[in-house]
Amino acid sequence: MEFIHSFCSHPGAVKEKNQDSLLIERGRIGETSFYLYVVCDGMGGLDKGEVASAELIRAFSEWFREELTQIWQEKPYQYRDGAIEVSLKQLLERENRKIAAYGRARGIHMGSTVSAFLSAGDYYYIVHIGDSRIYEIGGGFSQLTDDHTLVAREVQEGRLGPREAETDSRRNVLLQCVGASEVIEPQFRMGSVGTDTVYLLCSDGFRHTLTEEEIFQCFQPGRITTAQQIGDICRELTQLAMDRGEEDNITVLAARSYREG
Repeated sequence: MEFIHSFCSHPGAVKEKNQDSLLIERGRIGETSFYLYVVCDGMGGLDKGEVASAELIRAFSEWFREELTQIWQEKPYQYRDGAIEVSLKQLLERENRKIAAYGRARGIHMGSTVSAFLSAGDYYYIVHIGDSRIYEIGGGFSQLTDDHTLVAREVQEGRLGPREAETDSRRNVLLQCVGASEVIEPQFRMGSVGTDTVYLLCSDGFRHTLTEEEIFQCFQPGRITTAQQIGDICRELTQLAMDRGEEDNITVLAARSYREG
């Protein structure tokens, strides 16, 4: 499976500094194409959030170029899925310790969310911590990641309704993020890549003022044939979010799958 992709990342209408970071990587081993997409949201309430998010991007880029290649070339087919899961979780555990140690040495508290989507041929692998999101848009609209927030837990346990959660003052309170949590429990998910499907990664600033229906309608795969179109949609929705009063950093990265031939 192949992809076309584009993105938009903006400080937002209020903040001077953009603490979000993103990554796009592409590679090929034999007949298999690989794409890695990552969005990290450095925690705005903490010090040096942009340093934490940038460090995660550096680590994922290095992992893609070194560890993934090693796994794919050395592991038998039936063991690759498990090896990728273990390797990605170990990557985040290492980064959690590294970012926390960096902060302690400087007397600062820092952290970042991470949502990563790896496509390997016809399959995808997701690793995720925090409240950035990954959506799948095809014939329907699905959120592939869980929100690791206090409000999401309240909804899950029946103490808060979904509509109340959208405006709850605690919606930005994270239960875990990389670098600021003593223990992390990354979400891992794998599945089959849909043909002619959009996979969208975004920080929470992108989605606060946009409805799922608006995102779904704008990223209809059947209407998208070029990366330029994807970029235009990303920029238009980013501007719409700011026009509606979004004050946070805004990052959105979208990739549309297609099968060659």
